[in-house]
Formats: sequence, structure tokens, C-alpha cells
Amino acid sequence: MHSFDHRYPDPTVPALLLSAGSEVVSVSLAEELAACGVPFALISFGQNSVLAGVPELVAYERVEWPASSQSALAAILRFASPLAERAGSALPVFATDDATLRLLLEHRSVVEHVLRIPRATALRSGGLDKAEFFDFLRANGLADLCPRSVTIRHPRELREAFDELGTDVVIKPTLKPFRAQLALDTSGRKLLAASAYASPAELSAALTANWSFSDAWLVQERLQTPPEGEAVAWVARSKHGQIRQISAVERWKHPRVGGTGCWLETRVDPEIDLAGRRLAEALGLEGLAEFPFLKDSSGAWRVLECNPRAWLQVALARIAGRPLAAFTWATLCDREANGNGFSQPPVQRTWISAELLLLAAASGNYGSRSSSFGTALGLLKRADYTAMHSSPWGFVQRAWVRRVGGKLVRRTVGQ
Repeated sequence: MHSFDHRYPDPTVPALLLSAGSEVVSVSLAEELAACGVPFALISFGQNSVLAGVPELVAYERVEWPASSQSALAAILRFASPLAERAGSALPVFATDDATLRLLLEHRSVVEHVLRIPRATALRSGGLDKAEFFDFLRANGLADLCPRSVTIRHPRELREAFDELGTDVVIKPTLKPFRAQLALDTSGRKLLAASAYASPAELSAALTANWSFSDAWLVQERLQTPPEGEAVAWVARSKHGQIRQISAVERWKHPRVGGTGCWLETRVDPEIDLAGRRLAEALGLEGLAEFPFLKDSSGAWRVLECNPRAWLQVALARIAGRPLAAFTWATLCDREANGNGFSQPPVQRTWISAELLLLAAASGNYGSRSSSFGTALGLLKRADYTAMHSSPWGFVQRAWVRRVGGKLVRRTVGQ
């Protein structure tokens, strides 16, 4: 059994968690910080948090989703400023969705005296803008990691993108809007895939209908998912260049194209590890980021995006002996992070989201439904970590079950 030294000396500077949408990420972060003896504060947007009552929670506020980004920013500063003043230091902040992260990055000059934000320092957007991300990689010696893509700034430019890339493409917002969730069709996809439409004309119509989500869109060659699943590199880097990382594979996603990983396993992959380090160093990463990869038609790995924030499956890194969130907290506090949790090689671990896993099995995208449900039920029994249900706090588990059950009842009654 692998363990790690998970106590930091005198952690007087709390972390700030910004929770929006599902609380899976927030709970995983809270578990890791608590295990390290790090107190945390929490702003929950739109709903009461299941974390209310956790002993390490030093301050908590529920905020309704504001009508504007400016009002959301004001709410964050109003909450965080007294905590930073009391700590005598800006607080490391963990945004758990792209909306709040974009808010912080766009107003970094306003909040940097209060909050320390994980980001790609070489990029104006901090890493969220896909067009800027790929343009930077191509200009700085990392074109070998980039898929073929074209940025368009009006729907009529899609035809030119087809001429260059062909019609077997996916289309994504270059920068997601300020909102809690983004789904571009009824299946929950966060992209438009040509394979889901009968013709290029229908895909073009779908893009036009969704155009207001983003000022520009990235049209990208459709990449291939290997049989074992999408690869991912999770990397944390200090401003002094220390790097800690782990790689994993997304065995199942829901939806399968453009969806969310619901079954992940750690995997030692030197090629993905190297790509993750190259990206982190070139981008001047400070804090943590996720880099997902698929393969092109030649079999080469291509990076999909940079997510400079905690990801849904962040607990997998911790249970595999790589507490990247704790490392990020320490480095953003300018603390010595050597040796904390990284003296042993990573171990093989499995992470699942039970609810998404069952939806993926029911979709029929992973073979027959009977076979898929058999696989899912087996995973429910043997997975090393099940999101929310593996929480050490029983009241968090119970609150989550009530929330999910309530949603299911409301959906059933609504039908």
C-alpha cells in the first residue's frame, strides 16, 4: 500500500474553493486539502453545498448565479478579502469550472492581491482560449502535439475550413462563455461533431444556432480514440519549475464524443508524461492543469486543450500517490513542496462516477447494454474510488444521494 506524507507545517493560509455545477471536484479537493491539514473556504454558486459542516471549512457562502460577471467578481472579492487580510497573504484559489476560472483570469489584475490563480503564464487567457493555445504551441516548437485545426470568426467561414480539413471535423468554442454549464446539444456534448449530423449543411446550421456561445470557434480534424480510451496528463508546476505529474486513461466517457470521463485508470505512459512536461514548461504553467490527448489518423498523439484548473477526476491522482492539488496549494503559497507525496512511483488506481457510468452503460455506446451494465456493476464493486460515494464524510455522501435522488424524482414526475 502506497502512502504519502500528507501534512504541511503550519498551514495558516486557507485555500479558496469556487464551486459551480456538480460538486464532485469541490469535494475531492476538500478531501485532499483536509488530509494535508490545510483549511479551506468555499463559495457555492447556485445551490447549498454538501460540504457545509466539514470541520476544515473556515468560511462558507452560497451565492446565487449573478446576472453579470462583474457582480460575480464583486461577490468573490467581498468574501475573500477579509480571509486574505487575516492570513496575511493572497489565497490559493481552486476554480472548479471554466466559467469561474475565466472570470478570475480575465480580471486577474483586480484580484491578484487577494487570490493566487493557477494559470499558463505565457498565455493572455491563462490557457482557456483554444485558438490562442494552439497558435502559441505552433509558434514555440510544439506543433508536433497539435491537431490540424482552423479558427473561424463567422459561420460562413466554415466552408473554407471544410476545404482545408475536409468535412469529418469537430467544432468547439474557442472560449467558453460565463455560465455554469455548456451543452451544445441535447446529449450534453460540449462540441459539435460532424458525425452526429446527416450532412455538412446540417452541421453548419447547428453551428449558426449555437454561435452566440463564443466569439470564435475552433474547427478541428476528428481525432481517434484508442481502444483503451482517451489519454490525459495531469501536471502541477511551481513558478520555480518543479513539476509533479501523473498520466491516466479515460476508459469510458458520457457522452462518448465530447462528454465527461466516468471511468478512469492511472497508467504509466512515458510519451504522455513527456508531452505533459513539454506543455507545462513551454506555457509557464503555475499551478495545475489537465492536458487530454487523442490520436490522429497516423497514430500520433495530439493534445486537445489546456484546462488550468482542478478536473473532475482529481481524486484519482491523490489515491495513486500524486496529491497534485496539495502540491499546488503549497507552491502557490511559496512553500517547500519537495517530498510531499511523491517519493513513491504512482500506483494503479481506478476512479468512477457511478451515475455517469450507468448512463454510459445505458447508452449502448460501449457494446450491448447487458454487457455494459455487467461491466459497470463490476466496477461499482471494485473501483478504488467512486466520486462522492467514497467520501470520508458520511453526511456528504448522504446529501449527495438525496440530491441525485431528488433530481431523478423531478425528472420522472416531469415526464
